[in-house]
Amino acid sequence: MLPEEWQKIKLVFNEAVDLPAADIDAFLREQSGGNVKLAGEVWRLIDAERENNFEKPVADLSQVWQSDEAESFVGTEIGNYRLRSEIGRGGMGIVFEARREGADFD
Repeated sequence: MLPEEWQKIKLVFNEAVDLPAADIDAFLREQSGGNVKLAGEVWRLIDAERENNFEKPVADLSQVWQSDEAESFVGTEIGNYRLRSEIGRGGMGIVFEARREGADFD
Protein backbone atom coordinates (compact mmCIF):
# COMPACT_ATOMS: atom_id res chain seq x y z
CA MET A 1 0.00 0.00 0.00
CA LEU A 2 1.32 3.39 -0.96
CA PRO A 3 1.60 6.12 1.68
CA GLU A 4 -0.92 8.25 -0.23
CA GLU A 5 -3.45 5.40 -0.12
CA TRP A 6 -2.97 4.94 3.62
CA GLN A 7 -3.43 8.67 4.23
CA LYS A 8 -6.72 8.62 2.31
CA ILE A 9 -7.89 5.51 4.20
CA LYS A 10 -7.11 7.17 7.55
CA LEU A 11 -8.89 10.35 6.55
CA VAL A 12 -12.04 8.52 5.41
CA PHE A 13 -12.00 6.18 8.42
CA ASN A 14 -11.76 9.06 10.89
CA GLU A 15 -14.91 10.56 9.42
CA ALA A 16 -16.81 7.33 8.81
CA VAL A 17 -16.28 5.78 12.23
CA ASP A 18 -18.44 8.44 13.90
CA LEU A 19 -21.35 8.08 11.48
CA PRO A 20 -24.48 6.05 12.21
CA ALA A 21 -24.13 2.55 10.73
CA ALA A 22 -26.92 3.21 8.21
CA ASP A 23 -25.00 6.15 6.69
CA ILE A 24 -21.57 4.54 6.29
CA ASP A 25 -22.14 2.79 2.94
CA ALA A 26 -23.33 5.96 1.22
CA PHE A 27 -20.48 7.95 2.75
CA LEU A 28 -17.89 5.40 1.58
CA ARG A 29 -19.32 5.33 -1.96
CA GLU A 30 -19.04 9.12 -2.08
CA GLN A 31 -15.55 9.32 -0.56
CA SER A 32 -13.99 6.36 -2.35
CA GLY A 33 -15.00 7.40 -5.84
CA GLY A 34 -15.60 3.75 -6.72
CA ASN A 35 -12.31 2.57 -5.21
CA VAL A 36 -13.44 -0.78 -3.80
CA LYS A 37 -10.06 -1.40 -2.14
CA LEU A 38 -10.27 1.86 -0.18
CA ALA A 39 -13.85 1.22 0.93
CA GLY A 40 -12.94 -2.34 1.96
CA GLU A 41 -9.98 -1.18 4.04
CA VAL A 42 -12.10 1.44 5.78
CA TRP A 43 -14.76 -1.17 6.56
CA ARG A 44 -12.09 -3.48 8.02
CA LEU A 45 -10.91 -0.67 10.30
CA ILE A 46 -14.48 0.16 11.34
CA ASP A 47 -15.18 -3.51 12.12
CA ALA A 48 -11.96 -3.76 14.16
CA GLU A 49 -12.82 -0.59 16.07
CA ARG A 50 -16.26 -1.92 16.93
CA GLU A 51 -14.95 -5.34 17.92
CA ASN A 52 -12.12 -3.99 20.06
CA ASN A 53 -13.80 -0.82 21.30
CA PHE A 54 -10.56 1.18 21.05
CA GLU A 55 -12.04 4.09 22.99
CA LYS A 56 -12.41 2.00 26.14
CA PRO A 57 -9.09 0.83 27.64
CA VAL A 58 -8.72 -2.79 28.67
CA ALA A 59 -7.53 -1.70 32.11
CA ASP A 60 -7.16 1.69 33.69
CA LEU A 61 -4.02 1.59 35.79
CA SER A 62 -3.49 5.34 35.87
CA GLN A 63 -4.59 5.55 39.50
CA VAL A 64 -2.02 2.90 40.45
CA TRP A 65 1.04 4.49 38.88
CA GLN A 66 0.09 7.94 40.12
CA SER A 67 0.08 6.76 43.72
CA ASP A 68 2.37 4.83 46.02
CA GLU A 69 0.50 1.59 45.25
CA ALA A 70 3.09 0.89 42.55
CA GLU A 71 5.65 0.15 45.26
CA SER A 72 3.65 -2.99 46.04
CA PHE A 73 4.83 -4.42 42.69
CA VAL A 74 8.44 -4.58 43.92
CA GLY A 75 9.24 -8.22 44.60
CA THR A 76 6.62 -9.48 42.14
CA GLU A 77 7.67 -12.17 39.69
CA ILE A 78 6.82 -11.76 36.03
CA GLY A 79 7.86 -14.84 34.12
CA ASN A 80 11.51 -15.45 34.98
CA TYR A 81 11.98 -11.90 36.28
CA ARG A 82 11.58 -10.39 39.75
CA LEU A 83 10.89 -6.66 40.02
CA ARG A 84 13.59 -5.14 42.23
CA SER A 85 12.95 -1.42 42.32
CA GLU A 86 11.24 1.46 40.58
CA ILE A 87 13.52 3.32 38.18
CA GLY A 88 11.14 6.10 37.22
CA ARG A 89 7.61 7.09 36.26
CA GLY A 90 6.01 9.45 33.82
CA GLY A 91 2.97 10.17 31.73
CA MET A 92 2.58 6.64 30.40
CA GLY A 93 3.55 4.45 33.34
CA ILE A 94 6.31 3.14 35.56
CA VAL A 95 9.68 1.57 34.71
CA PHE A 96 11.07 -1.07 37.06
CA GLU A 97 14.46 -2.67 37.38
CA ALA A 98 14.08 -6.44 37.16
CA ARG A 99 16.47 -9.33 37.59
CA ARG A 100 16.20 -12.62 35.82
CA GLU A 101 16.02 -15.56 38.18
CA GLY A 102 15.86 -19.27 37.71
CA ALA A 103 17.98 -22.40 37.66
CA ASP A 104 18.51 -22.14 33.90
CA PHE A 105 20.12 -18.68 34.12
CA ASP A 106 23.17 -17.39 35.93
